[in-house]
Amino acid sequence: MIKTANDLIGKTIRWTWLEGRFANSTYDNRVNADGSVWWKGLDGEEGGKELITPAAQSTIRKVADDVFYFSWFEDNGSTVSVVVNFATGEMQGTVSKSTYWIPSRGRAELLDQA
Repeated sequence: MIKTANDLIGKTIRWTWLEGRFANSTYDNRVNADGSVWWKGLDGEEGGKELITPAAQSTIRKVADDVFYFSWFEDNGSTVSVVVNFATGEMQGTVSKSTYWIPSRGRAELLDQA
């Protein structure tokens, strides 16, 4: 069971989007010790792309045991907001900007178990 956001620091989380613009795209994500968020696209539209968002532009919050909310700004002006339920592997999220709002659904897996 993941009880606090600190339990996720430095861990790699693999997100696979099943619906929305990024359907069939997989990303590795990590919250670093300094609070920054890193992700790398493994395939799909953003395959090979990497991004690090500074801690001042990102957050991770506990919703319930095993359920966490992630949000960050990207360098293109987009905001990514995702809720992950690690107990079920389900995730729901949106990517938004002033000109678009993209709801998505997918699966999440914690690759680095404590």
